[in-house]
Amino acid sequence: GADGNTVLETTLTESVISGGRTIKVQSASGYKAGISIAVNGVNYTTLSVNTDTNTITLTAGVSTNLSKGLSVKLNNSVTYQEFYLTAFDIDNANECADVELYRHGSIVYWDLLPYYSLLSNFYTNKLKTIYDCMRSN
Repeated sequence: GADGNTVLETTLTESVISGGRTIKVQSASGYKAGISIAVNGVNYTTLSVNTDTNTITLTAGVSTNLSKGLSVKLNNSVTYQEFYLTAFDIDNANECADVELYRHGSIVYWDLLPYYSLLSNFYTNKLKTIYDCMRSN
């Protein structure tokens, strides 16, 4: 949001029947055991997370049948103190902490950034203030 906070969010990649405790999501990266998440607006607590299989096991079964594509959100927002682009793709920062950051003030061709069109105004404005942004040829 405009305050610099964002909410970690993903989607279900498989349906879950009522009472099921394991949900398969698009990306489990950033989630961990013991946190509160909302699945389609209903709160649950995570028991375990497997980023290899993108599954989250809940402490209790889901209360209703859940369809593929429903929203899964972390209930607490995450505040970003610093903002950097990485020089190279990182598959899973939880498993590999080595990263090369792109120096502030450097040229960024914004239209070549992956998922740039999906960024909120907060992040596009942040990019423009920190980096020398321009359109590629």
